[in-house]
Amino acid sequence: MSSASIPTWVAAAIAIAAVGATSACGGSQTQAAAPSSAEQTTPKKVEEVASEPEAKLPGACVDPVVDGDNHDGMRPFDKHVQDDNDFTGDLDDDGHADQAVEPAWSCGETCNHSLYVMAKGKGCGHYVGTIGTRHRYDLLDDKHHGLHDIAAYPTSYDADDTKHCWEVRWQFDGTTYERVKKRECDCNMTATTKRCSPDWEELK
Repeated sequence: MSSASIPTWVAAAIAIAAVGATSACGGSQTQAAAPSSAEQTTPKKVEEVASEPEAKLPGACVDPVVDGDNHDGMRPFDKHVQDDNDFTGDLDDDGHADQAVEPAWSCGETCNHSLYVMAKGKGCGHYVGTIGTRHRYDLLDDKHHGLHDIAAYPTSYDADDTKHCWEVRWQFDGTTYERVKKRECDCNMTATTKRCSPDWEELK
């Protein structure tokens, strides 16, 4: 009998029987559903942005002008420090100017400047070190323990009265600012015409 002469109901019965036989032999009736587009999408890796840790400030929160007398070993017993009105730096980048104090007496070319990181809205600051320099000192882009590195510019004299001018780099070590290296500079340089040796002397 040709397939063309098989009644429709017989053909349907043969097809059902064939499917059942396939199942009995362990065959797969249907394929697994394809994963949805959402399942196929690999989650994007979220990159963590490294941020500069906040400075852990040492000591109590104090009045810089009062506390500053304790940090200048060259202070005459009857003299006191005063606010350094020219210092407007933000040592910890918290958006608030920090404070420095300087001698209120004649201290020559190189004077001690004590630095304080000011607490927001409290009117007091944490002492972070004393830097010997001429009146100028610069905050640098590099930071250590949350505070900017500093370039200071002290002078010194030899026994024959020969004058030397320096650039000294200071870094915060978590407790205080420490000198880390220095190089000699032209004593006639200015903030816009900085002329210094390319060779640094390590100090620590």
